[in-house]
Amino acid sequence: MKVNGVLINKLSDVDLVKTCVKAGTEELKKASFTVLVERHYKPLLKQIKHMMYDDSEAEDVLQNTFIKAYENLHHFVGDSSVNTWLYAIARNEVINLHREKERRPPNDDVSIDELLETDVPSDFKEQITEAFTDYNTPEAIYEGTEILERISEAVAQLEERLQTLYQLRYVEQMEYHEIAEHLQWPIGTVKNRLHELNTTINKLLNERE
Repeated sequence: MKVNGVLINKLSDVDLVKTCVKAGTEELKKASFTVLVERHYKPLLKQIKHMMYDDSEAEDVLQNTFIKAYENLHHFVGDSSVNTWLYAIARNEVINLHREKERRPPNDDVSIDELLETDVPSDFKEQITEAFTDYNTPEAIYEGTEILERISEAVAQLEERLQTLYQLRYVEQMEYHEIAEHLQWPIGTVKNRLHELNTTINKLLNERE
């Protein structure tokens, strides 16, 4: 896509941000930011869902994230990737949302069981339970989202077949027989692959410590 003589879809993320900031026309700024949003929409939404126990609000957080990013384009200095910068904004939006929730009446509180209804392998739920023991405080939520962030980054390093398995089991919460039917695998293969998946994630997490 060419706007004002600039092939914006060929630009790197960093160059897109720079173009937005220095754009001579509103058309170029809008077009450049639109490309940036299109590139990061799906992966950022997935990362936000990893940080939240209520997926229904993930789209709102994503929208607020992009609004904040647009308003603060001139603050991006390039010492991290655009993805990392967007993720930091999204994480702050999630924390702010939790702060709002903690001010609600007690009947609106979310139980720890509901909180753990998330796309995280059961092997790691003990870590998250501990992190969210006092989940009504922003500090505890921040610590919990740090754990979810590490798991999300580990999943991103998996080969495609294990990422697919992770999506089916822990995001879509399919049962073994449903996964077997979906992937055309025997039940035994599903169990073996899930063991491989959890072992690989655990190894990747340990390498980061």
